[in-house]
Amino acid sequence: MYNSVIDDDLTVELTLKYQEGKDANNDPILAEIMDSFDLDQAISITYYGFQAPSITGKAPVGNLIADEDKGLKVGPVDVEPWFKDIGDDLGNLTFSVQQLTPEISPFLDGTMLDLNLAKDWNGRGNISVTATDPHGVSFTWFVSIHVLEKNDQPMVTNPRIIALDSESPTVPRTRDTIMGVWEWFDIDGDNEPTSHVIKWYLNGTHMPTYDNNIKVENVYAGQIWNYTIYPADNLGISGGEYGIPAHSPPVMIGNIPPRLNSASIKTLNPTTLTDLMASPGLWDDPETNVVTFNYLWEKKTQSGYESIGAPNSPILDHRFTTRGDTIRVKVWVSDGFSISEVRTSEVYIRNSAPYISSAKLMPSLVDENTGRVYIKDLIWGDPDGDLVTISYQWYVRGYPIAISDTWSEIQKTEGNWNYPANISVGITPYDSNNLPGVTFYLSVYVTPTDTDGDGLLDDANGNGKNDPNDDKDDDQDGFFDDWEIELKTNPKDRFDMPLDSDGDGLPDGDNKNSLAWMDLDDDNDGIPDIHPDNPDMNDPIWFDTRPKTASRPGDMDYDGKGDDQDEDIDGDGVLNEDDYAPRDASISKAPTEKETLWIQILTLLLVLLIIIAVFVFLYLVYNGTINLPTQAPPPVSGSDAEAIYDDDGPGVAKLPPMMDDADEMEELDNMSICSSCGDLVSVEEPMCPNCGAEFEDMEEEEDDEEELDFDDDDDDYED
Repeated sequence: MYNSVIDDDLTVELTLKYQEGKDANNDPILAEIMDSFDLDQAISITYYGFQAPSITGKAPVGNLIADEDKGLKVGPVDVEPWFKDIGDDLGNLTFSVQQLTPEISPFLDGTMLDLNLAKDWNGRGNISVTATDPHGVSFTWFVSIHVLEKNDQPMVTNPRIIALDSESPTVPRTRDTIMGVWEWFDIDGDNEPTSHVIKWYLNGTHMPTYDNNIKVENVYAGQIWNYTIYPADNLGISGGEYGIPAHSPPVMIGNIPPRLNSASIKTLNPTTLTDLMASPGLWDDPETNVVTFNYLWEKKTQSGYESIGAPNSPILDHRFTTRGDTIRVKVWVSDGFSISEVRTSEVYIRNSAPYISSAKLMPSLVDENTGRVYIKDLIWGDPDGDLVTISYQWYVRGYPIAISDTWSEIQKTEGNWNYPANISVGITPYDSNNLPGVTFYLSVYVTPTDTDGDGLLDDANGNGKNDPNDDKDDDQDGFFDDWEIELKTNPKDRFDMPLDSDGDGLPDGDNKNSLAWMDLDDDNDGIPDIHPDNPDMNDPIWFDTRPKTASRPGDMDYDGKGDDQDEDIDGDGVLNEDDYAPRDASISKAPTEKETLWIQILTLLLVLLIIIAVFVFLYLVYNGTINLPTQAPPPVSGSDAEAIYDDDGPGVAKLPPMMDDADEMEELDNMSICSSCGDLVSVEEPMCPNCGAEFEDMEEEEDDEEELDFDDDDDDYED
């Protein structure tokens, strides 16, 4: 308390200084109170003061130590022991703190002091702590703070995955190499280390194989990859201290679409009966060998194309097409994730050929006795509704039979079949455009025959002969097949058999009983049909002239005398021994050769005409009516011809005087014609000088006249 007397009429300014406390360096902190007033009379001023709180020896004199990003290294710190006061004020002090450095924010929790430090800041700063007693008297103590530097771990931002081999880095595809990338920040300025702490995940599963690698090779479509990076500088990695983990967003590996270079329809020249088959061309997929081929069939219409057929089938059933359609197929390849480009191919549906759906060859069992084979139940059609005609080609033993191609049957007389053989027919339909369909073949085999059903085949091996194992009597009529064939009866028809007049089981045979098995006595009358030593019907030796009638031996001339005893069998008055034909009453001597006589007469007339013509020619030459050529005459053969020349003109060949007709005829009367060569021969000659034939009786040949040979004479007068 301070007391003083002030003069009147004065203005008084009063300053009161006192020590408020000490600073961090333990220097006094002074405070003052100032006041002023007019002094118009003497007053008495009294100031009452209370002792402010003060510090104790526990108050920090030096620096409080703090760790970067953490706060007081040893704390929080209780500030109450730092201050003291007298009286009752000691236990009633209140405390407050004040921020003096921006990076250091002190705060009290009761009497406990701690610091909020700016992130990643370190260095020195100050705070103040004030203690106030109940009277409002306070004391402030200033404290230095030293924030120690520490190693801050780096921070990773924007972690992501990129593709190294793909066309687009942001779209990794199959067989690409993916890599994790990010932005790196270190507040301490530390460089990013060359190694990292990374964990890779495939479809949510940790893949330890790839830990701490920034790359993953050969990824495949459909895989989902992501990673977590734990940021740390080199000091942090060695000390196991990491920053906040960073997670990349998941990335699905994209697919490389398969490639298809072409598509085609393999069916050539399709018709309405033809199924269409599509075929993809060359394709490839770098990811897999397992792909799916997709097909879409379409038919062209006036408005475009419309889908037809079974979905996704490489085959289009022919029932979806008609003649004149344009059909297109679309083909593409899928690997389960993406598809290739769509390839197309199209064809034109042509005229369909007609067809045979069924037919039968009848009868179903054929043997060598079957007389006709024919087609039954023939069913045909044409997908286009065209008119159909049918052509037939028959075959026996594989050889075509030349009969009309419109005949649906074949007769045995045309096919001439027997065992073994096969009979077949090719049936070909043609439509109205003459387009042939597929030939429909039917065939039946000729089976071996057992005509009489006795278990023995007529011809077991089909060689056409009666072999030891064959049935010798096919129709079981009692006559061997060989006999019936010889006698022209049917060995397979028991009602067509050889004649057996006496019923003895031996056929009557021919008119000479030429074979040993023939019946020598057809009527069984004891008289042989033909004499066994001389089977000549014209021989007068005794035999049965009525071999089919057993009542008598035969009487040709019906004279009551059997032919076997009759000296004139034919009753023509000529004995058998003198009769040229003893069994023909109209002939008793050898007939004249009438034809030879007429030939001789005609030949003689021709010779006479030639002779007359030659004489006429010679006469005309002789009298000059016919002139011979004027050139020198050719040599004239013979002693009776000579060349005669006229003095005034060219030489002319002339004949000597001709004989008169009487002399010529006399000479001809002494000539005869050879019956062997026809040459004119003197009747006095014993043989023909031309051919050497001997003349037994030249008088018999005098009536035979042949052509005279004037060749030598004619040659004498040729030009």
